[in-house]
Amino acid sequence: MKFHTRPIWIIALGLAIASLGLGGCENKLTKDNYDKIQVGMSLDEVTAILGPGEKMVDGGASKLAKDMLGDITMAQQRQNQNQIKQGLGDLVKNREEQTQREAQGGGALPKPAGASPQQSSSGAVAKVPAAPPPPPQRAPVRDRWIWKGDHVEITVDFSDDRVTTKNQDGL
Repeated sequence: MKFHTRPIWIIALGLAIASLGLGGCENKLTKDNYDKIQVGMSLDEVTAILGPGEKMVDGGASKLAKDMLGDITMAQQRQNQNQIKQGLGDLVKNREEQTQREAQGGGALPKPAGASPQQSSSGAVAKVPAAPPPPPQRAPVRDRWIWKGDHVEITVDFSDDRVTTKNQDGL
């Protein structure tokens, strides 16, 4: 029986090439690389240091936190609406008091902060409210990325594609 050595050489050559490929892989999850990550870096800069990571999706605790934040935001909006209603009620009340005082020949109420007086054609002073506050800015986009290796995890938080915090376990 004749033994063919050709398949053995092909297998050996394939294993040698595979081992060379694995030998070139370096562990990028090191203390030195972790220390290179700085607040303000972009995701691309962090990926250049640590290699490709994995974006974490919303899970139980973060979903609960978002729900709680939504409840708090709704409560704040209700409180703001109540304050606006109260403020409008105070304005109406002050206007009625001023009208009564002027009808009785009294002087005008003192000028509140943030309002500027304007003289009307009848000589009465009208209050012009201050400019409304600017509209709220959009909420920043927040992401968390994780890099995992042999008993090492590095997590990096981003806000608008910039590093805000970093944490490690196992370095």
